[in-house]
Amino acid sequence: MGKEAQSSLRLAPTYAIFPGAIVALALLGCSLLEASLRDLLDPKTCGQRGSVRWRQRKEGKTLNQHLDDPAFPRITYRRGTSGEPVAVIRGTGLRVQRLVVAAQPWYLSSAEIADEYDLTEAQVHEALTFSDGYRHEIDAAIAAEVSPEPKAHG
Repeated sequence: MGKEAQSSLRLAPTYAIFPGAIVALALLGCSLLEASLRDLLDPKTCGQRGSVRWRQRKEGKTLNQHLDDPAFPRITYRRGTSGEPVAVIRGTGLRVQRLVVAAQPWYLSSAEIADEYDLTEAQVHEALTFSDGYRHEIDAAIAAEVSPEPKAHG
């Protein structure tokens, strides 16, 4: 089809455009199919794009049930490396627990944290307020991050 188009390219350019468009659409379709299959079948990466919704589907919850708290619009959840939801600052991927560590043991002010992590003070304030409301969850995440992993015997 492409060979025939070369000879008549000047007379009818559509002979070259349609085969090119068909090839491009076929490649796009294969790429989308591959990404969908990878998300569906690969346990390491499945659901990372829509992590909370993927977890809800896995647990049998409906997609209308959100983990996000409407009182904290700047905070959302992503699936962490362990597969559990992790509270992050929306649009940044920065974990709330990191800001809590910066505020508590390091004694940084909200302005210093905002400057250090390239955030607004409103984002920092909301993250710290969120951590007060979800203290158990944040403390558990900090403890899990600090504690060493058990060594394999053998």
